[in-house]
Amino acid sequence: MTTTAGRASVYLRKAKIIVASESFLGDGEGGSVNNGWIESGDPDLAPETLGRLVREALNASESNVPMPDFREPPPNFLKLLATASVKTESRFMQDNRLVTVTLSGAQISLLPTRNQGRRGFEHIPDAELNISSTIEEDELGQIVRQALDLSS
Repeated sequence: MTTTAGRASVYLRKAKIIVASESFLGDGEGGSVNNGWIESGDPDLAPETLGRLVREALNASESNVPMPDFREPPPNFLKLLATASVKTESRFMQDNRLVTVTLSGAQISLLPTRNQGRRGFEHIPDAELNISSTIEEDELGQIVRQALDLSS
């Protein structure tokens, strides 16, 4: 099944690349949260494999999920930390790049970020890349790499 709306986060760390699916809170206007679908691989993952993982993450997105209780770290965030082989958010932020990938209808938007340390990731609006959702997986993987190169 192919979805027409989805979100994925692609993290590049020294030792691995992590692709995580996100689901939309409420009507989708309020943001998104990690939904537990997480895959990882070597940082030099082949473009076709990276593109396939990003597309699978987009397809795993859901809409209208409830807001998690953030008084304790959500289990899906703990799974992300474990995938990154770290125990804390501050350690996770070190040497980490992020690209947010959003599928909306016939378009995929890739938004590179700046790592602000404890303040999280800040999107770089002028660096946004927009492509057709029908793009081949190897091309999608190559463009995700370009977006990661724009991230800092």
